[in-house]
Amino acid sequence: MALYEANVPAGVLPTDYHDLILLGLQTESVAAASGVAVANTSNASLHIPRITADTTARWALEGDDLLTVNPVLDEITSTPRKVGGVLKVSRELAQDSSPAATKIVGDSLTRAIAVALDQAFFTNAGTQIAKAPVGLPGVTGFTPVSGSATNFDAFVEAQVKALGNRTQVRAWYMNASTYLRFAGIKQGTGSNAALLETGFNINGVPVYITELLANNVVYGLDTAQALLVVRDRAKVEVSNDAYFSTDEIAVRVTMRLDFAFPAVKAVTKITVAV
Repeated sequence: MALYEANVPAGVLPTDYHDLILLGLQTESVAAASGVAVANTSNASLHIPRITADTTARWALEGDDLLTVNPVLDEITSTPRKVGGVLKVSRELAQDSSPAATKIVGDSLTRAIAVALDQAFFTNAGTQIAKAPVGLPGVTGFTPVSGSATNFDAFVEAQVKALGNRTQVRAWYMNASTYLRFAGIKQGTGSNAALLETGFNINGVPVYITELLANNVVYGLDTAQALLVVRDRAKVEVSNDAYFSTDEIAVRVTMRLDFAFPAVKAVTKITVAV
């Protein structure tokens, strides 16, 4: 359905208006905000080389031959996929509205892309969202950890295992209900003081809340060893010709992106006992 002057709030018409208020809308992807590394490409696919086994060094006396062993290399291929949307705006609304209706629609579509990105990153194991890139649930070979909501032992275990795998947990992801289970842990029997650090940190690692994860599931990620592969950044385009017969303007936002996890041990999944 197109947007017309008759079906938008009077506040966006030029008589008088307040700054646009975003009620509960996500302005940035949680995955992107957590610091997942961005890899830009101008090509259809990005080849990511990996060393899966290092060369070998050995001690030697003067004159001894040094050992010659080549490292083992392979690669993974990332192919960014398109996500986007189109909305129609009447020409009258586009010309008469303040702030511009085309900008309002473009910003809304851009936020929708951020939501779609997170849905794929946190929920798509390969079949949950058709045509979307595979996210954290689709990583095979991650490090599993079981834990209880009565202490932070599982987080310590996840961090230590990550270090043993030459990686580091730099972000925790969980939903609000799961976080609140840990927020309820007190410093001691009879104490009302919470043991959990302030500022949404657990064991020195920032916590990112997303309702896209199920209860009692926590992911730990080395964001420096995960990639958000971007071919085209979010691009807002306006066309005066798409709906020529109805004299409407089309606003389109598209983006091409993919996720890559070159080091599967950079992903840790904690399952919290109910």
